Amino acid sequence: MKTWETRFGRRFDSTAKLTCSGVVEWLDAYVDRELSSVANAGVGRHVAGCQNCRTLVSERTRLKRQVKTSVSSVSVPQRLTWMLQAALRREQ
Repeated sequence: MKTWETRFGRRFDSTAKLTCSGVVEWLDAYVDRELSSVANAGVGRHVAGCQNCRTLVSERTRLKRQVKTSVSSVSVPQRLTWMLQAALRREQ
């Protein structure tokens, strides 16, 4: 499975000191567990030491949970399901 970095052509610089402004662009992929292990560890280190970013992660995690709960009862046409599954298989 491709990581977020691979799909969007982003490079995570594990040697750079992350700032809040640098971490923000990675937070959604961090919450969705789409980062490589190196990027996940780097963002995780910053988040562990930064209350503001921890708050952002908590808010995004809560939003993700709310969206998942609200759309779980929505019926998806079978054809759309097949198309999405085929697209995901091609991506891998």
